[in-house]
Amino acid sequence: AYLLTITFVGLALGPYTIGRLSVATDLRIGMLAGLSVNVVAFVAALLAMRTLVGDETTRIARARAAGEAIDATDAA
Repeated sequence: AYLLTITFVGLALGPYTIGRLSVATDLRIGMLAGLSVNVVAFVAALLAMRTLVGDETTRIARARAAGEAIDATDAA
């Protein structure tokens, strides 16, 4: 549901925002503003990749600490 919501919001607000910016300033500025979102997403992905290995190795311990019932098949 989260991914679907983000997709619909992006498809609705993206063209609208770029259109409003292009009317207010210039089409070039609107398009560059739309592309800048990709830069923000790329930086966020790089930051997430830094902790991915540590998060994967401690996922079972964190689940047990949160009270999850973990059996042998889940730990594999």
